[in-house]
Amino acid sequence: MKKEASVPKPMDDFEIGDMNAFLKNPVPKGVIVQCTIKRDKSGLVNKIYPTYHVHLSKSFKYLMSGKKKGLNKTSNYYISS
Repeated sequence: MKKEASVPKPMDDFEIGDMNAFLKNPVPKGVIVQCTIKRDKSGLVNKIYPTYHVHLSKSFKYLMSGKKKGLNKTSNYYISS
């Protein structure tokens, strides 16, 4: 007997109630979350250390932002919601 593969639910069927809980926990199995990342390089400082904004693709609802920490030898980012 072959085991049937589960079909992922589209994001429309999945409700985001508490945004902090959604961002801090993994997405439930079988759910696909499609996001868009926009890079902001405006201003003098952002040309060197750009800011990244993450939005849901369908509703363009804001999820979080990230900015590279300055004067580090490794890539460390500030992430805020």
